[in-house]
Amino acid sequence: MSDAHGGVRRDSGTLPAALGGAFVLIFLLYSLNFFYFFVDDEGIPFVFAQNLLAGRGLVYNSFEGRVEGYSDFLHVLLSAASLALVKAVGLPKISVFFVGKAFSLLAGSATVAVAFTAMRRLGVVRPAGAIAGLTLLAVAAPLAMWSCSSLEIAPVALLTTCLAAALLSGTPRADRVALVVAVLLVLLRIDGFVHAGSVLGAFWLFSEPARRRRLERLVLLPLFAAFIVYHAWRVWYFGEWLSAPLYSKILHRLDSHPGYVVYEPELSYGRRFLDTYGLPAAISGLVLLGIASWRSRVGRPLYLALAAIGFYAARVSDWMPGFRFFVPALPLFSLAIAVAVSSMTRLLLARTITVMLCLWFGWTAYDNAIGYHTSAYGGSWWVTRSFAIDRYFGPDYDLFRQTRRLIAPQTRTAFNQAGFLPFMLDLDNLDDIGLCSIFVAKMPTTDVIFTETGRYSPLTNLPSLRAANAYLLYREPAYVLARAVNLRTANRGRVPEQILDSRYQLQFVDGPAGNAVYARTAAPVEPFQTNPNTFLENLAHTSRVRRALWFGKVVAPERYLVDLGFLAGDRTNLTVDQREQVLVHFADQDLPVHELHLNDVSASHAVLVVVTLEGLDGGRRHRTEFQVERQTGRNLHVYLPEPVLAARLTVDLVNLAPEPANVRLFDLRVQGQTLALAAHVRALPFPPR
Repeated sequence: MSDAHGGVRRDSGTLPAALGGAFVLIFLLYSLNFFYFFVDDEGIPFVFAQNLLAGRGLVYNSFEGRVEGYSDFLHVLLSAASLALVKAVGLPKISVFFVGKAFSLLAGSATVAVAFTAMRRLGVVRPAGAIAGLTLLAVAAPLAMWSCSSLEIAPVALLTTCLAAALLSGTPRADRVALVVAVLLVLLRIDGFVHAGSVLGAFWLFSEPARRRRLERLVLLPLFAAFIVYHAWRVWYFGEWLSAPLYSKILHRLDSHPGYVVYEPELSYGRRFLDTYGLPAAISGLVLLGIASWRSRVGRPLYLALAAIGFYAARVSDWMPGFRFFVPALPLFSLAIAVAVSSMTRLLLARTITVMLCLWFGWTAYDNAIGYHTSAYGGSWWVTRSFAIDRYFGPDYDLFRQTRRLIAPQTRTAFNQAGFLPFMLDLDNLDDIGLCSIFVAKMPTTDVIFTETGRYSPLTNLPSLRAANAYLLYREPAYVLARAVNLRTANRGRVPEQILDSRYQLQFVDGPAGNAVYARTAAPVEPFQTNPNTFLENLAHTSRVRRALWFGKVVAPERYLVDLGFLAGDRTNLTVDQREQVLVHFADQDLPVHELHLNDVSASHAVLVVVTLEGLDGGRRHRTEFQVERQTGRNLHVYLPEPVLAARLTVDLVNLAPEPANVRLFDLRVQGQTLALAAHVRALPFPPR
């Protein structure tokens, strides 16, 4: 019983091979419940693969150049190979998704098999421990669900498992396997170094000095060299340190401001994942597993690695269902549980714990399967078994069926569902939330809605346009598509007939998903294609407020979105007895203001509204006043012939009636440009080429 981990005896006869085969079968049977599972992002790697095979390189569209709009480089190459194979044998291009689904299902099955093999080779894992650990893995809904997707997370889980298994083996040959697997992880996902580093770092930390030196020589240093070479190539090829998805989805979390408009679930990603297993039981189980793992030199690195990957997953979060970022941690959980249960000296206790764990994991699996069947489009494959192709792509296929008669291949479109439809119709698409557009992703403005999917700029028919809206008009797509639910949220519960100041007209809203399709009208877009000063943002947005006062009282930063919501595209209701004043200091230097918009103000009694722009020195730069009559609403749209330099905004509300007036302000926008936004926009050619 001696190796680098101490007290580990390799005895392949401890666990029967049939046990592993049984759990692989259980996994496959459970996974078929999610066989209809599909997300639009599965199409993004195939868009890049399609352009790569056409000789255009790693580009998303024809007009934005090279962009790292994916998070899975190796997966893009595999997608290109899959697409080439499908074309070579004459199958429809939609077949690539089924090839990818089969590959992921194979990877998920192999993950269970490799975990079992690692348990078997350790020798210290007894049947009770193996059953407990493998039950967790074989009926884990996240692994099962993502093993039915053509995205890369199931292969990531497989490679993470192979890396842990190789390090548990502890031989020089296994270390060379660990190096290959770790390099593949780094190439497979942009954050693959997190998974590789978590596992390697944990095993390095809990190894003997001689073992550490061998890991450094055979694995860590070569891996670091491969990491440097790959990322040096990335920076050279794309000209960017980070990928577009990182710029669009992640960076704002590192520079949070109380005035940012962030759409995220109320509960954190990690909390929601633990809730699937029952929060109290999950926390208790993690604590007990940690204690048991600490007592075992085999269990310590496994627990530390899964904790690191779990912490990372909880921090970055994800909008997609199925908790995909926790999937690579599940095999490590499985191995840690197997070791912990096997370390119990009392056989009866170990078997009792195993029964309890199996019941717990089984009930969780059943609950997840029922929840998926009742909430997901298509439901459970076992319940509604079908091979009809539309069942495997949900509402995205319905939109594809309708738009292929309307939109020709190579047509320029704008749609933030950037995968399936652009790939299937071969569209020249603009992803207006920035996942596949480095210009949108890096746009230096916080006058957006930050979401788990990207930087969202609402589509309305208001004349006050955000910078991302201006960029869309600069590119002038023939069609703009959007989820109807997002349109209703931004347009008072309705899908507008026109958007972007009447430059696009609604053609239809499809059925199940409610996607709205808009076509270009005759309204001109030339100013956006010839004048960079038309790319504007709300300089007085809550995310830019330096200091604010309501009638002389300082507004606390944590109250910006509540008290000053009208500066962030929201509505603010207030009561005006005689007079109210809000003073907003929005810049540390005077900035050029081109437009002033108050998209709606209404009052229960007559009210005088005065909007004033001031410079840092307190001097008045612009003043507008108007009266809102009783029970009516008005708006304000001022286009300044020459920009004025301002850093402060004052809004005065004067009640003209003897009784208090209820006033509602909506979407006050001081439209201008910061120096950073101006520099970003001037990198574009005017007019566009």
